Amino acid sequence: MRVRKTWQPGVGGILAIAPLSMPVCLTVMTPFAPGASTFQLSAHGLVVGRYILWAGVVYLVGFSFLIEWVMRRGSERIRSRGVDPNVLILRSNVASVAVLPAMAFLLCLLGGRSSDVYILALVSLALGTFWCLRMRSAFVSNRV
Repeated sequence: MRVRKTWQPGVGGILAIAPLSMPVCLTVMTPFAPGASTFQLSAHGLVVGRYILWAGVVYLVGFSFLIEWVMRRGSERIRSRGVDPNVLILRSNVASVAVLPAMAFLLCLLGGRSSDVYILALVSLALGTFWCLRMRSAFVSNRV
């Protein structure tokens, strides 16, 4: 019996793409954010906040590659539970890079730069597209 692969997005692929709407929504809301909060950080607090923001960005981007490496090593255990490891890798990595502009948006609410939100939204969409293309086998359905 021959298995034919068809390009029909399954639930795993659709649910993985959904977090990519968050950077777009945050980009639309950013012009209204600077005056929205009654609490503002001091100048020193904003500098510390930016360091924490960019350290979090480096951590989450590096963590997404670490997730892939760990799940590739234990892919047989994941498959034995009936879960496709590619779908799991895709979901976790797209969700982790979608958080990047949200962190910058929170800092923007507290008086930070709005340009960080735009930069991280672009980085998030680029990395999300990278993971969707790299794990495109999660979108392929095995049908007879």
